[in-house]
Amino acid sequence: MVNKRLLSLCDESKKWIGMTVLMNWISIICNIAIVVYIGNVIDKLYNNDFNINILGSAVFIVAM
Repeated sequence: MVNKRLLSLCDESKKWIGMTVLMNWISIICNIAIVVYIGNVIDKLYNNDFNINILGSAVFIVAM
Protein backbone atom coordinates (compact mmCIF):
# COMPACT_ATOMS: atom_id res chain seq x y z
CA MET A 1 0.00 0.00 0.00
CA VAL A 2 1.22 3.49 -0.79
CA ASN A 3 1.40 5.97 2.08
CA LYS A 4 -0.60 9.07 1.06
CA ARG A 5 1.30 11.23 3.51
CA LEU A 6 4.57 10.22 1.89
CA LEU A 7 3.15 10.99 -1.57
CA SER A 8 2.18 14.49 -0.47
CA LEU A 9 5.84 15.24 0.22
CA CYS A 10 6.95 14.42 -3.31
CA ASP A 11 4.37 14.98 -6.04
CA GLU A 12 6.74 13.89 -8.82
CA SER A 13 6.67 10.31 -7.55
CA LYS A 14 2.98 9.89 -8.45
CA LYS A 15 3.86 9.66 -12.13
CA TRP A 16 6.43 6.93 -11.55
CA ILE A 17 4.21 4.96 -9.20
CA GLY A 18 1.44 5.07 -11.80
CA MET A 19 3.83 3.92 -14.53
CA THR A 20 5.05 1.07 -12.33
CA VAL A 21 1.49 -0.09 -11.67
CA LEU A 22 0.67 0.12 -15.40
CA MET A 23 3.75 -1.89 -16.35
CA ASN A 24 2.90 -4.52 -13.73
CA TRP A 25 -0.59 -4.89 -15.22
CA ILE A 26 0.86 -5.22 -18.73
CA SER A 27 3.29 -7.85 -17.42
CA ILE A 28 0.47 -9.84 -15.83
CA ILE A 29 -1.57 -9.76 -19.06
CA CYS A 30 1.45 -10.89 -21.10
CA ASN A 31 2.16 -13.73 -18.68
CA ILE A 32 -1.45 -14.92 -18.92
CA ALA A 33 -1.28 -14.81 -22.72
CA ILE A 34 1.94 -16.82 -22.79
CA VAL A 35 0.53 -19.47 -20.44
CA VAL A 36 -2.60 -19.79 -22.60
CA TYR A 37 -0.46 -20.05 -25.74
CA ILE A 38 1.80 -22.73 -24.24
CA GLY A 39 -1.29 -24.63 -23.11
CA ASN A 40 -2.63 -24.45 -26.66
CA VAL A 41 0.66 -25.81 -28.06
CA ILE A 42 0.64 -28.67 -25.54
CA ASP A 43 -2.98 -29.45 -26.46
CA LYS A 44 -2.09 -29.56 -30.16
CA LEU A 45 0.87 -31.85 -29.43
CA TYR A 46 -1.36 -34.16 -27.39
CA ASN A 47 -4.00 -34.33 -30.15
CA ASN A 48 -1.38 -34.79 -32.94
CA ASP A 49 -2.56 -31.56 -34.61
CA PHE A 50 0.84 -29.85 -34.49
CA ASN A 51 2.26 -28.20 -37.62
CA ILE A 52 5.39 -26.26 -38.55
CA ASN A 53 3.68 -22.84 -38.31
CA ILE A 54 2.93 -23.38 -34.64
CA LEU A 55 6.52 -24.50 -34.08
CA GLY A 56 7.88 -21.26 -35.57
CA SER A 57 5.72 -19.07 -33.39
CA ALA A 58 6.49 -21.23 -30.33
CA VAL A 59 10.23 -20.72 -30.88
CA PHE A 60 9.64 -16.97 -31.20
CA ILE A 61 7.63 -16.84 -27.95
CA VAL A 62 10.21 -18.88 -26.03
CA ALA A 63 13.04 -16.69 -27.35
CA MET A 64 11.37 -13.61 -25.93
